[in-house]
Amino acid sequence: MILTIIGLLLLARWMGVNNLISKWVEKLESDSESFRVLANSVQNMSGDTKANHSTYVADHTKIIEEVREVREITKEILYKVDKV
Repeated sequence: MILTIIGLLLLARWMGVNNLISKWVEKLESDSESFRVLANSVQNMSGDTKANHSTYVADHTKIIEEVREVREITKEILYKVDKV
């Protein structure tokens, strides 16, 4: 039994399984790092989108307030013109 295990280990070494496994592990590490970078990029884009949306909402609210103000001024002018 022990000789079989030792024989398999020697055969695996002779066939280059160690190199194959080490290259496979390097590939996995590289891929996992790529996925981490991608996940961070998506998370940053999400944060930027939320910040841009908040800015958009604030700007939109200001525009609506200005339009209401112009509408009130217009109503006052029309009312004064109708009185005359």
